[in-house]
This record gives sequence, C-alpha cells and structure tokens, in this order.
Amino acid sequence: MRLLEAAALPTEEAMVVQVPDQAPLEHPLPPPRIMQAPAIKVELQGHTYLANGLLQVNPRGRHPIYDLITRSEREWEAKLARQSRTLPDALNEYKRRYGRAPPMGFDRWWAYVQRHGVQLPDEYDQIMRDLESFWGMAPRDVRRMQSLARGKEGTYNIASSSVKGKIELSGTNLGKGEEEKRGAERAKEQLDLLHGFGETWTDERTGQATSVEREIVKATGDWEATFNLYDVPREFVSYEWDSERRMKAQSAAVIEGPQKAPGQTNLGWAAACPPNSHLRYSYPPPPELPIQFLERKTFIHSHRLTMNPCSHSSLVHLSGVLLAEGRGPEVQEPALIFGSSTMEGLYADILTVPTQGWVAEAEGDVEWEEKLDERLLWRGSTTGVLFSPEHRWAASQRIRFMEMVGVHDNFLNYSVLLPNPEDTPVGIPEPRFQSWMNALLTDAAFVRGPVQCTPSECDALWQLYEFRSYMPHTQQYKYKYLFDVDGNGRSVRFERLMRSRSLVLKASIFPEWYSNRIQPWVHYVPVQLDLSDLYDILTFFRGDVGRGGEGAHDELARKIAYSGKAWAEAFWRKEDMVAYVWRLMLEYSRVGNDAREYLDFEL
Repeated sequence: MRLLEAAALPTEEAMVVQVPDQAPLEHPLPPPRIMQAPAIKVELQGHTYLANGLLQVNPRGRHPIYDLITRSEREWEAKLARQSRTLPDALNEYKRRYGRAPPMGFDRWWAYVQRHGVQLPDEYDQIMRDLESFWGMAPRDVRRMQSLARGKEGTYNIASSSVKGKIELSGTNLGKGEEEKRGAERAKEQLDLLHGFGETWTDERTGQATSVEREIVKATGDWEATFNLYDVPREFVSYEWDSERRMKAQSAAVIEGPQKAPGQTNLGWAAACPPNSHLRYSYPPPPELPIQFLERKTFIHSHRLTMNPCSHSSLVHLSGVLLAEGRGPEVQEPALIFGSSTMEGLYADILTVPTQGWVAEAEGDVEWEEKLDERLLWRGSTTGVLFSPEHRWAASQRIRFMEMVGVHDNFLNYSVLLPNPEDTPVGIPEPRFQSWMNALLTDAAFVRGPVQCTPSECDALWQLYEFRSYMPHTQQYKYKYLFDVDGNGRSVRFERLMRSRSLVLKASIFPEWYSNRIQPWVHYVPVQLDLSDLYDILTFFRGDVGRGGEGAHDELARKIAYSGKAWAEAFWRKEDMVAYVWRLMLEYSRVGNDAREYLDFEL
C-alpha cells in the first residue's frame, strides 16, 4: 500500500470526532505548504556523535540519516580495504592488535579461510574480548572455571582428543523432556560446526584424506568446553572481578588461585558496571508507560555501544531479560561457559555460533518493486519475559512495541523529524497523529495466542491485544520493511530476514558473533530499544504521512535492503560460521594450556 494510494485522509472540515457529552473536537491536518521564493542557502552544521553510541540531532544539520548512511558506508569500505591478504600480513596484523603472536595452528585455520574465501579474516576482536580476562589467570584456574561450568544445569560438553583425532560430545546435564531434546539438538548442531559439516578433501602436502574435524584437532589439540543450552546469558560478573583480570592480562601477569567475587553484591545489575557509570551511581526508576519522547532526538551510530546497560541505564527497564531479574542477580565467581548470547558489560559468557534459524535462502522472496505493501511488518509471540503478576511485563520490548504501533483510534501526537531534502536543515520535529502513522506505516500483531503467562496474565493479554493467525514467510516477504526484536534472548529470525530483499529494522540488546562483521545503516537499520527513533526512521524512508508521503527515500531503502541480502549471502555462510568457531577454539585451547607461553605461531 503506497501512501498516495491509501485511503484518502480526511479534510480539515471532515476531521470532527464526536465524543459523547462533549463539544466536537477538531483535529485539522497540517496546513498546506505554500510556495515561497527560493530561500538563501544555509550552511549545514554537523550532528554530535556521543560516546554511548548515539547521534544527537542538531536541527541546523541535514537529516541525520543521510550522515549515518554516508559515514557507515565509508567505515565499511575502509574495513574491507584493510584486511590481510596473505598469511604474513595476517600474522603481523594479529601482533599489532593483540600484542602477541597467534597460537600454533593458525596456519591451518588460515588455509581454511583462504580456501573458502572467508571475508574479514582479521575481524575476530569479539573472541579476544571474550577470552581476555582468562589471560589474567593461571591456565589451571582457567580449567577449574570450566569444570565449574561442567556441572551446571542446562549444559552440554564437547571435547577434542588428539589421540582419537575427533571432537565428540563428552557429557550432558540437560534435564528431562523437551529441554533434554532441545539440548541434544543444539549439541549436535555445535558438533556439526566443529566437524565442518562433514567437509573432507585430500591434503596436497601429504596426499592423505583429511577433514575439517581432523584439521581442527591438529590445530587446537586437547580441550573440553561447556555450552549453555538456554537462549539467555547466565554468567553475571562483577566489574571489580572482571577488570582486575583484564588489567593483569594486559600487563602479562596472572592472578593465582581461586578468588571470591568481591563485594558490591547488593547493587544488582549495577555491580557489573564501572564505578563512574550511570547505572552504578544512579539506578533509574521504572519509566512511565507509554513513554513520550520529549528529549532531543537521537539515532544509533554504533549499535554495539547502545546495547550496554552500564551507559544506557534505562535498558534494565526495557529488556524482558533484565526486567525478569528485578534489580539483578547476586554477584558470584563466574564459570567458563560458551553460549549463543551475551550482554555488553554484564555477562562473561563466551559467544559461540548458534545455527538455529539459519537458512540458505529466503524462499518465496520477491524483488523490491514487487513488494506491494510498503508498511513495516512484524508478527511474533508474547515472549521476552514471564507474564506474571510479580513481573513488570508491560515495560518489556514486545509489549511496548505493540502498545506503540497498535494504536489506530486516537489522535495523540508524536513529533517526528521530517524527511527534508539533503541540502536543507532538518529543523525541529513536527507533530503527526500516531494513529495515522500506524495505519500507513506499520502492520504488527501477536500471533495465535498468549504464551509464557500465568492464567490471570494470559486472560489480560487476550483482552488487551489482538491475536492473528500465523503469516507464512512468503507473505511476509511481500512487505518492504521487516522488524526484528528480541524475544527470550537474541532473535533467531534475523538471518532469515536478512536473506530477503526487504529492509530489516532491528532493535536488540544482544551482541552476537557477527556484530563486528556487519555494518548498521549499510546492511540493516538499527532501532533504539525504547523505540524513540522508530517513527522518524519510517518517516524518512516512507515519507511524511501528513503530506501524502512527501520526501520518501525509497531508493535508499532499496539500496540497504539489497546490501543486506548480499552481506548475508557472502558473510553468513556455513563456511563463515565454521571459520569463527575454529578460530574460537584455537584461541580457547591456548589460554587453558599450561604451556601457552610457548605455543606461538611464527613463520
């Protein structure tokens, strides 16, 4: 549905709403734009890029989305251009970034990367960040931390044996019933990754048959790793405990022996944050609902930085995962555990690569020009938090999203930045009726019926929200804009959506293994978790609803959508996932080895 083809908006005279026992209320359209003499050209000013990942809008600058796209394209091009092309180059770049030589077996990993054309071979900072604190501990204490994880509920263990030349499941603690079944499936998927999905070939040096599994074992040696079954991270870590080990690691020293987690146990989530962080010194009160966005407009320039609750304290009231824990868990010494999700600043889980939701292609997708519905689509279930009387579930992200875009029968105003031409100032936000924007810009609904709720809260959800039938993927791909938001943990639909030719908008608090390997505003559009920028983003790409869609940027939307699809096809292949977990285990096996100081790779 195009804005200009939508049902005609009411005229000023027709905009009279009858309210019982009251005088008629008038809601006129914005006045028509009057042709004026050409204005004197204004010198555009810049916007402010804050250290917390947000761009703060300067009304005297051009619309910030122009700048965000231009800046992000340059960053992406620069990242691609500086990647190593040869093994010596990769060796030097590794030393420059991390201050040490790569581990033995690096050449075998590099051969796989080259053979399969894995992109961005230098961009594995996430792995080094995840493992850095363990470099500040003696290897035997690293192994002790893994043994602590081994006995935890909802875990499974995978081990590499140089004697057997195999990587196998070495133990499970998965519970019963559906949980055990799901755990067994995920363990098999991790094994498939570490087996290179069964890839074999003939080694040119020896003439012998070999496989990815065998090459990983040769490269990494003997190790055991414990994996988290659940969708959410679990190893909450105090700032004092973590920072002490990171500082030791950076000075090539270690802390000997087991250490109790230091104090601050009464601070909840704030215990994981630096002493000068906003969350540590000012635990915020719950926000009122619905939130009215009265502050200066902001957009995301670094998606990763905006995911950190230490610098964005309102996130503890907006993410269902954080809401469910109230003020936060008790501090304790974390175990060494691998998982599919983590959270900036709060958890010590080591990110691995999950395969849930991965597909080779978006079957039934159509070209941009054939996507006849130009609204933002979302269909999903009531996940993200347990809906019970003791939880503030009304503040969780999916509920807040539906509260925002599900309104079609009022005349509340939301102020949005208008999509002014690129050579003119964006100016100050102007009011637009929320119900109009929702009718013309969004199509969102829960599906089937309430889940994860107590009987009383299930009844409340039935009364408060409309539940529609499931929408097939082929029908979803007829929309130009698709929305992705967290559920109980990271979203598993993002990869599938990225393979479509639709533009993906994503709101999330969970960084993932690919976060440093994708570029917001080039491959997808990031949205703040409080949704304060959602209408502004939709208005920029779709046009001003108050003026029949004037100022739309359909071509820019198409460009990002197609760049996102090309990225998924080139950067999120099975080979890319294998390269990540291989590199992860290469680094992990060294940090827990008593001889790690002597396991450097050199040409």
